Amino acid sequence: MVYVDALFIAKGGREWCHMSADTLEELHAFALGIDVPRCWYHGARKGHPHYDLSPERRKKAVAAGAKEVSAFEFVRLMRRLYGCDTNRFG
Repeated sequence: MVYVDALFIAKGGREWCHMSADTLEELHAFALGIDVPRCWYHGARKGHPHYDLSPERRKKAVAAGAKEVSAFEFVRLMRRLYGCDTNRFG
């Protein structure tokens, strides 16, 4: 399953969300399928494996089947799936 969290205002005043998945293979395949460049990928060095998505790309991900989750649920999923902590608001 692929997940997207709620949009939030990031540094610089732009809206973004995170997209991740149950596996890295699923995440990268899904990103490719919705035309998200691989260079948008952030690995575990950023707290958890994910892509940052703009509001437009988020809509595209949801239309393609990504599950919308709250920020809290997203953090919980990342901890369960990848055993990592996230820096969601930092």
